[in-house]
Amino acid sequence: GKITESEEGELQFNDNALSGICIFNLSRFLSKPLEENAKCIIIVDFLPEMSEEELEEYLEKIPDGEIGRFFEITFGEKTAALLLKKIKDENRKNVKDISYIIKNFRIKITGHDSFNQAQVTKGGGDIDEVDENFESKICKGLFFAGEVRDVDGKCGGYNLHFAFASGYKAGMSAGKEI
Repeated sequence: GKITESEEGELQFNDNALSGICIFNLSRFLSKPLEENAKCIIIVDFLPEMSEEELEEYLEKIPDGEIGRFFEITFGEKTAALLLKKIKDENRKNVKDISYIIKNFRIKITGHDSFNQAQVTKGGGDIDEVDENFESKICKGLFFAGEVRDVDGKCGGYNLHFAFASGYKAGMSAGKEI
């Protein structure tokens, strides 16, 4: 019943799945709740540059019989078909309802892909159990780097940067131990 996180950017609709950088970033917050059987919903705003009221006013100016053409021009053929199907399935006819669907398209999330398909993994050893050199506080001489620690970040190279930087630091620190 609460908004956990929000993202802006590309969204890709695949067969029975969502993808794109937005989804990768949101999945950081959804994987664990999904595994705990929480109800997870993504709400998509297909026209973030317009308020719901502005969209209603715009839709009112579209001539009868031209709404399908407006959808195809604005959203592209596949997304238009998706939106129009939802409008039809919910028997929405007035401008207010159509505007609401465009601005608040709800998608129930039922799961995530396998570990083998992961771009980034969440979890790993507790970051409080290593020192600033990435050496274990529990087992001296044991060093950790990258995602074997409970560290993950947004898309954009942050995970790779952490893997390289922590690997370098752990390696240099381990080399001093010899």
